[in-house]
Amino acid sequence: SVTGTYGAPSVDAAVATEIESTPLRARITDEVYRRIRDEAREVFAPYTAEDGTLSTPFDVDLVVAERR
Repeated sequence: SVTGTYGAPSVDAAVATEIESTPLRARITDEVYRRIRDEAREVFAPYTAEDGTLSTPFDVDLVVAERR
């Protein structure tokens, strides 16, 4: 398990990174993308500073395997 903090200049920047770096953006409408941004602003509001920067904690379970 790894614990850390994800930071971004804004919630919108974080959403853009996650959506636009995958084929998902080409598969959703502009309206769906807008709704994702709007809902992300609500969800991440507790982790958004007054200047708009995002700093949110995360926990991940990392699995490493070796093929022989």
